[in-house]
Amino acid sequence: MKSNPLRGLPWLLLALAKLSATPIPVTNWVTTNGDAEFSDGSELTNSPVTTDSDAETIVGSFPEVALAIGQSITLTGSVIITGRTGVIPGNQIRWGLFDAPSTPETGVGDNYVGVWATANNGPANIRSADGSTGNPFSGSATTVISTVTNAGGATRFDETLTFSLTITRFDDTQITTSGTLTNGVDFEVEWPETNSPASPASFVYDSVGFLLGGTTDATKATYTNVEVDYGVDETEPLAISSINTDTATGAITLTWTSTPGRVYSIDTSSDLVTWPINIDDSIPAEAEGTATSFVIPEALGNLGSRAFFRVSEVPQP
Repeated sequence: MKSNPLRGLPWLLLALAKLSATPIPVTNWVTTNGDAEFSDGSELTNSPVTTDSDAETIVGSFPEVALAIGQSITLTGSVIITGRTGVIPGNQIRWGLFDAPSTPETGVGDNYVGVWATANNGPANIRSADGSTGNPFSGSATTVISTVTNAGGATRFDETLTFSLTITRFDDTQITTSGTLTNGVDFEVEWPETNSPASPASFVYDSVGFLLGGTTDATKATYTNVEVDYGVDETEPLAISSINTDTATGAITLTWTSTPGRVYSIDTSSDLVTWPINIDDSIPAEAEGTATSFVIPEALGNLGSRAFFRVSEVPQP
């Protein structure tokens, strides 16, 4: 009798989703560290313009959100740094999502916890911030989550740099992070999705910060359309509702909550850190109802002594 290689495997029911929603503007900017001010009342908008951009940290706010498992928050926007010419020196362009200790105040950079990215013309990191120092972006109060290397090109003054940062609550203790920085011409840094412990594990975010280090030595930073999208969505939350193994064939059937018109992807992992096998990334939702099922043949399900499944929604253009 043929043995079933799937019998006894500890399958994990896991779903991650990036929900679609109207982006929320980040406003009411203050300078927590440094001496930058803001031009023409721009601090009240999601496109602040600073009067200085060397060793400055600014923070803006948005309505507090506490991520549920599988929910994401994404920061997007762009910046032009002016006052000098040529390549921006150093590695001092930083942007992040934080849980502020209270309403952000001018001159108070203490106790910010969250995630921030740093990239320019050097090593590029995503880091967690533990809030133990007086600047949200302090390098001594962080843990590196992900590191990538710029493939080429350089960031320059007087050009538009577009940035993003996404945080997804993975489970009760972990987050998944990714991000980008590009000038749209010859420079691009992209961090892949990476799991790490949340810091702290509150999963609350209510503010956005930027730091331009002293080596930029510039006179102005013009930010445009700084927004967050955190999945304010009325659709059914994405979750795996059942997983069944056919004892005769070894095939696995996954069923999850779905929304008609959307497309889903299934990945597998043996360690919850990397997800090397994509089973299918173009599974359409059932045209009617709120659930979709997919059958994984025995050949794809034979993943060794342990395996985990992840279902995610595929963003559509």
